[in-house]
Amino acid sequence: NSIALELIHRHAPQFTNNHPITQHQRLVDLLYHDIIRHGIMSHRRQAKEEDPLTASIKMPLASGRDFGIGQYITSFKVGTPSQKFWLIVDTGSDLTWIRCRYRCSRGDRSCTRKGRINRKRVFHAPLSSSFSPVPCFSEMCKVELMNLFSLTTCPTPVTPCAYDYRYSDGSAAMGVFANETVSAGLTNGRKTRLHNVLIGCTDSFQGPTLQNVDGIMGLANTKYSFATNAAATFGGKFSYCLVDHLSHLNATNYIIFGTNRNQVKVSGNTRHTKLELDAIPSFYAVKVIGISVGNKMLEIPMQVWDASEGGGTIIDSGTSLTFLADPAYQAVMEALKVCLGFLPARFPALSVIGNIMQQNYLWEFDLKGKRLVFAPSSCNSS
Repeated sequence: NSIALELIHRHAPQFTNNHPITQHQRLVDLLYHDIIRHGIMSHRRQAKEEDPLTASIKMPLASGRDFGIGQYITSFKVGTPSQKFWLIVDTGSDLTWIRCRYRCSRGDRSCTRKGRINRKRVFHAPLSSSFSPVPCFSEMCKVELMNLFSLTTCPTPVTPCAYDYRYSDGSAAMGVFANETVSAGLTNGRKTRLHNVLIGCTDSFQGPTLQNVDGIMGLANTKYSFATNAAATFGGKFSYCLVDHLSHLNATNYIIFGTNRNQVKVSGNTRHTKLELDAIPSFYAVKVIGISVGNKMLEIPMQVWDASEGGGTIIDSGTSLTFLADPAYQAVMEALKVCLGFLPARFPALSVIGNIMQQNYLWEFDLKGKRLVFAPSSCNSS
């Protein structure tokens, strides 16, 4: 009850066309193949130790200077086959959306090819086999997406769930919700796909912010944000290191979703503080206890930092300057005698740490551990 298979060395005459090879040729051949084999085994071991379950999503992150905006941008690949777009990275937004063409009218040639419409990059939903609209009659549309400004209009059961997403500056994005596939690179060099990611297919946008970019990557602390989705799959964390906001597009770092913290050189002590995820819903709030100038603590009323009394502080990548509630702003200006990228906010008001103050720091948002880790860095990869 055994199987017998003949083992023959690859240097046997029947494998060398009956042309004998010298001992030197044998050794050269053995050495060549052994080096290749060793490299393959080492790669397989490394890949096994850092498989997609333990690796992290890695997306390029750059200043939006060359796009004429004060935010930071990343490239975003969505759909099957994937289509690439430039999105603003915004920790204050819930919804990830892109400029999109959903319906195709008869004779509309723009829906049969990738490219631009009215000189804008547009996601062509009909070209993606993974594009799945959220039905307007579904519980998800009627209840769960209410906070994302879903509309109650539902003429037929198969009509997609529509939205009219409003921003604080008066801008608005209008379109339909859909589940899609997002493609991304991993820290181990491999690729991965995130399925059933909620996106907005925006066919109309009102506002000045998005003249040269293609949409928003929503990273807020909410159920359907991309940060929550990606971090939940890859370990409950995301991190980024913002290069100087005046840098050009070729000066990039990365935004990492997962436990593999952004690998940059830090130039000082790594510190951490509690993330107050429930204090100011959807935002990444921190408990500020005061501001000091020249080792002297400024006299600022504590209610300025208290979210329960109309104050509080958040970290926001989508805001450029830093807003301080009036009592804090006046104290800082009196101590510094010069404006350094701060703006006043009439109290009661939210204080916002903008991206200029965040630049040249590594920031890690630990959503599971409710902890914010930060350290000074040039944001150059080590």
